[in-house]
Amino acid sequence: VLPYRGEAGYDVQWYGKNDNMDNNSIAASTDYRTGGSGTEYGSNPYDVGDPAYYSFLWTPLDEDKVNSTTDANNVGRAITFLEDRAAAKRAAEVCATRAHALSLSRSLSLSLSLSLSLSL
Repeated sequence: VLPYRGEAGYDVQWYGKNDNMDNNSIAASTDYRTGGSGTEYGSNPYDVGDPAYYSFLWTPLDEDKVNSTTDANNVGRAITFLEDRAAAKRAAEVCATRAHALSLSRSLSLSLSLSLSLSL
């Protein structure tokens, strides 16, 4: 699905872990990719020989680290991308509007100048 989005003109950004595609496929399917960085989990309370060692039963994160996890950082990067894109779009719309207004005012002044010249 991602290559079709790119071919249709979408910017395809991938933030976070990739368990779905091989590296060549993801490189061909995205414009930008980052795995991110940050605090992953609390700590593993089990010893290597304990079957629970390979579980997700880790200790909770400290409260001060909750917003610095890899997931939180990736969400933050995606939000920044969207906000930057929205700001760029607004700037482009303002430029297009100003350019249209400028060409309209030039047309008006040109037609006013021609009208005045012809009537004199």
